[in-house]
Amino acid sequence: MDKYKVPEGKQHLLNFDQIKRTDDGLYTCTANNSAGTTSDKEILVVRYPANVLSVTSSAAKSWIGQTVTFKCVVFLHQHSLGTNLMAIN
Repeated sequence: MDKYKVPEGKQHLLNFDQIKRTDDGLYTCTANNSAGTTSDKEILVVRYPANVLSVTSSAAKSWIGQTVTFKCVVFLHQHSLGTNLMAIN
């Protein structure tokens, strides 16, 4: 990125003041001169808690023997282990 070019012989830091979910990703550092080009990559994983977006049921009340289905919609971190839908009495 041209935005992050630095003068020769200088060190550059890419600093995140307040990390966001969208900062998650692969970052590449590239250096070049008349002798060639080299680069290295680093992955930034931004962790955040899961969000329950909604919980709905097929029936608010039920008779014994009927089937009731709960639907839980969640927003998960891509590296999460998953979700658990628990029975609530």
